[in-house]
Amino acid sequence: DYDGAFMVTNDHKLVVRNGDLLDHEREPFATVRFRVCDREHHCLEKPFRLNVVDVNEPPTRIELSEQTFTLPERGSIVVGIFKVTDPDEGDYHRVSIDRTSDFHRCFDIDDMKLVFVTSEDCKLSDKDDSVALKVSAYDADDAPLSAKFYLEVLHQEGGTELVAMITWMISLMIIILLIVCFAMSSLKRQAGVSDGRVGSSAKKTLDKTFKGRLRNATLKKFQLLDERLSFDFPNTYADYFTGELMVVPAVSLSG
Repeated sequence: DYDGAFMVTNDHKLVVRNGDLLDHEREPFATVRFRVCDREHHCLEKPFRLNVVDVNEPPTRIELSEQTFTLPERGSIVVGIFKVTDPDEGDYHRVSIDRTSDFHRCFDIDDMKLVFVTSEDCKLSDKDDSVALKVSAYDADDAPLSAKFYLEVLHQEGGTELVAMITWMISLMIIILLIVCFAMSSLKRQAGVSDGRVGSSAKKTLDKTFKGRLRNATLKKFQLLDERLSFDFPNTYADYFTGELMVVPAVSLSG
């Protein structure tokens, strides 16, 4: 099984000829048979069990779970998670961003997670649709492996339209509110009865009509036919007609 893995030198030294044929993870021991012969061709053959020492091997592959992300307006977002393949089972790994990458200031690595971070140093704009990012993975003995990833950048759509729609709805609500307020104000100005006293404009109208003096008192019934009569004072409640106006509380006449 290990033919070609070892060789014996002229000075009787056993050396490793091809280390690729030896793998501690696959087989921690190697059994090799040796034969020794003298000049008369008397030979002795004996197997030896050799211990294959575990040596550190560098990572062989770096993978990223996602290579597409949506560019956030602020804050940070997780792009994907790194996975490192290593022949050494259970080996520790860390990943770092190569500072020669154009947009290395836009990214960070947190516990094997690639994170996009918005900052003043990040020069990524809405015009950039892809990003080339070079990273390196290291094992416990700092054996390196480098890889380059091309990330697709998606841009948020509809943000401006949403703001415009909200602004339009707020403006419409304000206009409706102003119209309602104006209508209520007009109704109050046109109303002709209050729960307490009659205002000055109503006094003048009644004084002219009845040629008398208007005094504040209580009136149980008042009718004015074929004329328009409006009362201009606060907190009024009345029925306003072109023909007949019925006024229930608030005045008495003398003179």
